[in-house]
Amino acid sequence: MLFFRNVAMASVAEAAAGLFAFCFTLMAARFLGVESYGLFQALMGLYGLLSFFILPLNLATVHCIGKAAPDIKIALVRRFLMISLYSSGIIALVIALGSPWVSRWLHAPAVLPVILAGVLVLTTTLLKVFYGFLQGELRFSTFSYSKVFQGIMTFILGGAFILAGWSVSGALAGYIGSMSILCLYFFFKLRIPNASGKSADLEIKKEIRSLSKIFFIFMVLLFIEHAPAVLARIRLNREESGLFGALYNFRNVIWPFALAVTIPFYSQSISDEHREKNLIQKSLLVIGLLGGGFLAAGRFFPHQIFSILYGKEFGPAGNYFFQYGISLTLQMILMVVLFHQLACRRIRIKQLYLPVFILSVCLWIFGDTIPGLILSQVTACAVYLALLLGDEAVARIRDI
Repeated sequence: MLFFRNVAMASVAEAAAGLFAFCFTLMAARFLGVESYGLFQALMGLYGLLSFFILPLNLATVHCIGKAAPDIKIALVRRFLMISLYSSGIIALVIALGSPWVSRWLHAPAVLPVILAGVLVLTTTLLKVFYGFLQGELRFSTFSYSKVFQGIMTFILGGAFILAGWSVSGALAGYIGSMSILCLYFFFKLRIPNASGKSADLEIKKEIRSLSKIFFIFMVLLFIEHAPAVLARIRLNREESGLFGALYNFRNVIWPFALAVTIPFYSQSISDEHREKNLIQKSLLVIGLLGGGFLAAGRFFPHQIFSILYGKEFGPAGNYFFQYGISLTLQMILMVVLFHQLACRRIRIKQLYLPVFILSVCLWIFGDTIPGLILSQVTACAVYLALLLGDEAVARIRDI
């Protein structure tokens, strides 16, 4: 029952951290208003699009740490930190240089919020490497405490910055500040500067060879999740972009639980020592229960939820809550299947061009309304999931 214990521990921590993070976004909604909140969530969508390599890097860290000999694990963390620093640093620099144009596209009043979105990519990348180390070591208690601390500090710092009059920039600075504190703690706690080991380089090179497929897969997955949020700010009026931003923000409720299931699932799927039977069925069961509860809330209490949580001006977003819940549920199921195929190394890259094409066409045709954005997302998720399940069915038939 190690799987369910790890899931329970991670879920409690993710729930607590997610609660603080979600409360922070609700506070931001009330202080920023509909229009500025739309900009805030559009920048979070841009950050999500630019973070396509972060989760693959986290998974690579989990995989390497889980398989490596104890004497080279700290050296491995150091190598992954260098990779993350270079890659995310380049992205942050490009965003800073292009901030005048991006700010105009997103109707931002200044370039600073756009620059901070790039900095957020940098801090998130570094922190995900440290989290990958804890997850690969199956140290889910330390990982859980860290996630809770991150959520609390984001709420405190972000709230203080917003109240100080920093508006959208303050909201983003709250995330950056909490992650920076944890990065510094882990950096000195693990004594990273003293780490060394030539064998670590060999492990990194082996893992990097498999990362190209993983990077592409998560580019597709994150494009499906975040592109509609950015496009909403560009093509919808500012009030509608704020309403869609409120819908998009509910991923902060769903994704922590989804990751709390899929990361232990992936860690144990690749571990010879802790592997259990029927992990995929157990994961889908937990995801199904979570998605069902979310859909029930969206069916029976949509307007009340938005009016109470965000404020009355966000109430019209409830008209689209159930439809967006379908999209999030499909994304959670897709995530579990994707992690399963990553563990089994059954990914076929050529098949993944179709979901990107379908989403792009749908967004081009239907992306000027909130229902059209959701429809595009649901269609892309369904196609992507169908492709992965098709591969899984073929693999099972061959095994018979």
